[in-house]
Amino acid sequence: MLALQQKTTARPGRSANERVQRRTPDHGQHADPAPERAGACACGGSCPRCQARSALTIGASGDAGERQADAAAEQVMRKPGRGHVPALAAAPGGSVTGGEPATPASVDAVLRSPGQALDGPTRDFFESGYGHDFSGVRVHADSAAAQSARQMDALAYTVGRDIVFDSGQLAPHTPEGRHLLAHELAHVVQQSAAGPAVARVQRRVRRENVTCQATGLTNPDLTGDEVVAALEAADTEAIGLAQVAEDALTTNLASVRGGAAPDAAFDTILQEELGLTLANPAHFPLVRQVAGRYRRVRETLESGYLRYMCRSGPTTKLVGCTAGDCVDTVAFTCPGNRLMVLCQAFWDEPGLRGLTLLHEPFHIWFDMAQHAPTALRRADALCYESFALRASGQVAAENCTAHTGG
Repeated sequence: MLALQQKTTARPGRSANERVQRRTPDHGQHADPAPERAGACACGGSCPRCQARSALTIGASGDAGERQADAAAEQVMRKPGRGHVPALAAAPGGSVTGGEPATPASVDAVLRSPGQALDGPTRDFFESGYGHDFSGVRVHADSAAAQSARQMDALAYTVGRDIVFDSGQLAPHTPEGRHLLAHELAHVVQQSAAGPAVARVQRRVRRENVTCQATGLTNPDLTGDEVVAALEAADTEAIGLAQVAEDALTTNLASVRGGAAPDAAFDTILQEELGLTLANPAHFPLVRQVAGRYRRVRETLESGYLRYMCRSGPTTKLVGCTAGDCVDTVAFTCPGNRLMVLCQAFWDEPGLRGLTLLHEPFHIWFDMAQHAPTALRRADALCYESFALRASGQVAAENCTAHTGG
């Protein structure tokens, strides 16, 4: 039976050589106590984040990496546009440098939280300036992040793809805030050059798998290259959302299994969107199953396996399903069939494209054919979409909080 597509409306482990790189205040002293030394990983040391955490080092405020980040930030702010910034060298690894204190335990806690993606205009500005993909960057600016930054005696610090800010320092629409973010994003580039620990977001839409790659589209008027680029951008967004959801599930489960109490905010999202709770050990296998489903979807999007029909006719018959149409829908697929049929709404509403590419593989691989309040949450593709959005710090305009099916 055809897996009907519910129209969506919302848009929304680390390597051994990663360092904690920070931007320190120019004046004043914080009254916070000396940083607490990090304790043992809650998972016992087996999870990717904890294994990476043991190798984190702190960059001294005047070292070569900091000077290089300063220079890159100055160039990006002075001459925005691709090609102005020199190549950034990999951030070195090794032991704590410059006599800096041990990394505070609060770093671990903040890095376990999902953070938020950069807003579109800010990301576009800095991707153009650095010539680097920042889709995987997550910023942390809540009260826990602020406390962690103060314990690091930093306005902000960067670990891999995560940037943590003191209170009021994430301000990309002010000159000072934009410059600070430019500096921290330079560290993201440095650390990615040092060796990726988190799977890098890949744009893996194969041109030959797009039906209109030679002819393009009308309404909207897009060349074949522009169609492929639009699908690549949507693919990248979907991969990023799936990765955040997978990471959040894996790290929170590991933390609770290690003896920590469930994170209240995360567990609320987990209950409301997927009907599960880390307060119940009987749900642990189901949480692992859900994380595995996000991984399967992410790997599918990264592999280039999917094919795309750019626009449906009045009806389209997919092998294994009855004929479908585009009435009140963005796209549709059929379980076990790798062809995704794109509808006019997909092209009319760019903000839905990434969510659609995240959503549809759940139909393909897991035969989730029902979108209804009575559906089991973890059997409804819409619930996986809304969980991923909320786990990444975004608002899910359509969500599963009203589901009654468990």
